[in-house]
Amino acid sequence: MQFCPACLVEDETPYFRRGWTLATRVSCFRHGCRFRDRCPACEGGLAPFRQNRLVPHQFCALCGAELGKPTAPAAHGVRRLERLIDDLLALHAAGHRSGSKRSLPDLLGAACFQFGGKRMSIARLSHRDRYQQFRQMTKGQSTPFGKRRSPAISCWKRVAQAAPAWSGLVTSFSDAVLPRPKAGPCSTTAGPNLADLVQAAARLHQKRQAL
Repeated sequence: MQFCPACLVEDETPYFRRGWTLATRVSCFRHGCRFRDRCPACEGGLAPFRQNRLVPHQFCALCGAELGKPTAPAAHGVRRLERLIDDLLALHAAGHRSGSKRSLPDLLGAACFQFGGKRMSIARLSHRDRYQQFRQMTKGQSTPFGKRRSPAISCWKRVAQAAPAWSGLVTSFSDAVLPRPKAGPCSTTAGPNLADLVQAAARLHQKRQAL
């Protein structure tokens, strides 16, 4: 269980998001800060739904301390990596999948990271350890997988190599289907509406099928 302290502080009614439960997420896409998976006061694990008394989610269920203590900003490379993974999972959920027998979530979860002399899946690592492993991958100095080879490890390496140039699914889509603005004075013409975007996406899909 992990959370964004800034989100809990801003919430009128604080709650834990489903997106926070993904092991491939280590920072908040809204605030750019790192997640936290322990109480900043007692350092106990989080259990907002397992309590014998009604405690709002911005307070630790164990010691009652506030969970909104700020965390440090996530590194730029780490944010690009997890954003790319999030976009790939969104495409997978929408039905755009590779011809591989193993699904993308299965490949991402099957790779074991080399940590502390042990091999552990990403889901079993703490937030701090996952963040450090992401930093290690984005720096390109060494690999957190050791010298082992497998389809799952190859998948992680390809994603890490593509992450530095990744600007986001929405930006990439816009660059591919929308005309670039001409140089000159700013135009006051309204931008394309939803129907225009859908038609442009359909034309792009037809062109790709024709290749």
